[in-house]
Amino acid sequence: MSGINKSPRKGKVIKTSDAPNTKIRSKIRLVSNENGGLNELRQYNNGSIGAFFKNGKFRFISGSNNLKPRVKGSKLNRPNISPRSAVIALQKYYRNRDYKSQSARKAALTRRVCSDNKPHTVDTKFKNAPHRWEYTGVTDGSRCPHDNIHKKRVLTDRQKKSLLNRIKRKQTGGGVKMYKDNAYNRKLGRVGSPYSTVRKSITQSGGSKNKNENKNENENDNQQGGERPISLKKAVSLLRQYYEEKYGGGEE
Repeated sequence: MSGINKSPRKGKVIKTSDAPNTKIRSKIRLVSNENGGLNELRQYNNGSIGAFFKNGKFRFISGSNNLKPRVKGSKLNRPNISPRSAVIALQKYYRNRDYKSQSARKAALTRRVCSDNKPHTVDTKFKNAPHRWEYTGVTDGSRCPHDNIHKKRVLTDRQKKSLLNRIKRKQTGGGVKMYKDNAYNRKLGRVGSPYSTVRKSITQSGGSKNKNENKNENENDNQQGGERPISLKKAVSLLRQYYEEKYGGGEE
């Protein structure tokens, strides 16, 4: 039959009835109908089953049943690939992506080989994900058609520390400030003392705020100078109390 390689094949020939369960036998019949009929069914040393069809195609019907899982935490040894394999993997990746024109595809590939922004590797990690890795000697700028190679700026230890501090302050929602020199803070004797601008929300504190938390928040607000605005009802109450103390005591 044309289209079928007559060279010796691995595994042993089996019948459909030799499949281990009904689910696999049903799958064999289904894919056979989709590919013009079954030509040959083989089972390999690892227990997997593959099918050769009359249209010249091959497909695995079931996976291995005797593989042992890798020990958790053990190192995975990946084989190295040649530069030629890396080029083929890179071209295949960009060939299967959608671009409006061939010139846009070529420009994207040129930008890729003229950049050195990703971790370097020479093993199968690049073959599986060429968009996440740099293959040394292929995509690290060594094959760039011009001298304009794009590289990310490397931060110094001091710059990294400063960046981490900024991110931490942004995540916590504030930082540390000093109490200003005003009448209220002088009365409390805390001028120049540091305070945190981070406030705990009701959900973070696990319920409603108590009196001490409200008092601390009021003090933090008052450090800017002056009391917080009070309601009209509170103002009238304070005014009445003032006149009662002033004129009521004189009558006694």
